[in-house]
Amino acid sequence: MPESESARLRRALRIILLLSQQKRGLSVYEIAEREELNVKTIRRDIELLRQEGLPIEGTVVERGRKLWRISANMDRISFDYHELLSLFLGRRLLEPFAGTPLFEGIHSLFRKLETLLFSESKRLQESLTDGFHLTSNGASDYSGRSQLISVVLDAVQQRCVLSMTYQKNNAPRPSIYRIQPYSLVYHRGSLYIIAFSMAAQEMRHFKLDRVLKMECLEERFDLPKSFDVRTWLEKSFGIFSPSGRSYFIRIRFAAQVAGTVRESQWHRSQQLVETADGSVLLTLTLENLEEIKSWVMGFGSMARVLEPPELVQAIRDDLRLMAASYDGENTK
Repeated sequence: MPESESARLRRALRIILLLSQQKRGLSVYEIAEREELNVKTIRRDIELLRQEGLPIEGTVVERGRKLWRISANMDRISFDYHELLSLFLGRRLLEPFAGTPLFEGIHSLFRKLETLLFSESKRLQESLTDGFHLTSNGASDYSGRSQLISVVLDAVQQRCVLSMTYQKNNAPRPSIYRIQPYSLVYHRGSLYIIAFSMAAQEMRHFKLDRVLKMECLEERFDLPKSFDVRTWLEKSFGIFSPSGRSYFIRIRFAAQVAGTVRESQWHRSQQLVETADGSVLLTLTLENLEEIKSWVMGFGSMARVLEPPELVQAIRDDLRLMAASYDGENTK
């Protein structure tokens, strides 16, 4: 069966990561052994990366061996103002991950750029700080979870099974899972592991904040060729695991909030229909109702679900409970 484009891309990224971590360099035999592939495939990958412009250089060492490494010839690199601004913006967006590998990598890169490339970088950073502010209300704090993030990233890249101690929300005690981590997803200020639960034999989503302990086992797994994280998440309105059942959803938004609904892309399947009274009708298809229920309720009386009946009933039940919590003695 022909190799998929995504599989080749993931392998290329792993090769780049390997070479960037080895200052002396690696031979094609060493890379092939780590990737569990033949030498011919690795040679072809390296040549393709070089053709794409990646500065990979080969050096002949003792006994005629050739070691490949990523060259750091900074004299050939130049940036214009907007390119530098984009880099600084990228670092600002990663600041919620300060103290973790996701931030330290780009922070280390900036220290090198500041030393080798330009003298005005500090002034530019200060001007960006004044002109661009990133809010983080409700975002998770991962400053003390650097090791956990490193383990997950390594497991995703190396396809190793994880043993994970996980505290479910409102569960009396933590549980231990053996999972095959397919992807790490950043959603609304928090990290989630998209994984196959080996005990349940189905896909599950785990919030990294609730992981108490994690260990990468020697056992390896193969990522299903059909899996694509973007396609998988399109079945939800956010990050909840798809239920396997498809729901066709219709919601009418009053004219007062129609502009807010129009100005954003809420889901890939969405369709918007304008009405004569200024309201807008939103339709979409999902496999989970929990997150869209919360979203709709955030519009209050300005939004009304028309179908499916399961979503209509779920909102009625929540409204009944909310009213009861504000009624009479319950407000004390």
